[in-house]
Amino acid sequence: MMFHVSKTISNMANEIKQGIGFIKGSMVIRQVINLNLLSTLIISMQTPLVYIFVKNYLGGEKLLAARSGMLFSLAGVGGVIGGILINSIGKKFNNISIMTTVLLFDGITLIAFSNSKIFLLSSILFTFLGVIFVVFETLTDTIIQENTNDDNRGKVYGFLGSLVDPLSIISLGIGGALTGVFGAKAIFILCGIAEITVALIYKTYNKVKSIS
Repeated sequence: MMFHVSKTISNMANEIKQGIGFIKGSMVIRQVINLNLLSTLIISMQTPLVYIFVKNYLGGEKLLAARSGMLFSLAGVGGVIGGILINSIGKKFNNISIMTTVLLFDGITLIAFSNSKIFLLSSILFTFLGVIFVVFETLTDTIIQENTNDDNRGKVYGFLGSLVDPLSIISLGIGGALTGVFGAKAIFILCGIAEITVALIYKTYNKVKSIS
């Protein structure tokens, strides 16, 4: 029994080691994972802040439940639109450049949302955020699938999945701590700036690397 447990642990360790080795050897996969993890860290804290933002700027306590629910429903509608959009775009646009552009638009849209006090405009922007989220996640999956072989694909997804959930929890904690200091609006703006910064850094790095 102990032998089988030890062998299983050894196999798992080897799988992880092989997966990390594959990721280190592929710049595309490294960048996709880094972008996904950074976006998770930035975005996960935003969901609970929506309620605070709606309460403070988009209707107050009286309309909090109705308007928050509507915003998240519209984000879902945006997700459906995003799925249709990414399918119509086609594989030729599934690359890191498009991924960073999507992240850039997400940051700009988030900053615009944080400065909106008109619910109709906020609804349109939140729908667009839903579109962007699904496009970004679909691009992540597609780029991983197209740049990994059958033996390593599961290892890459396993590595990514093992980090996404803990980062989401960490992000929620950071967001909760920052809310008491800066407020929901300021955190949305900071998140938008962070997304724009990450996107521009990767765009600049890849541009310089392609020239050299």
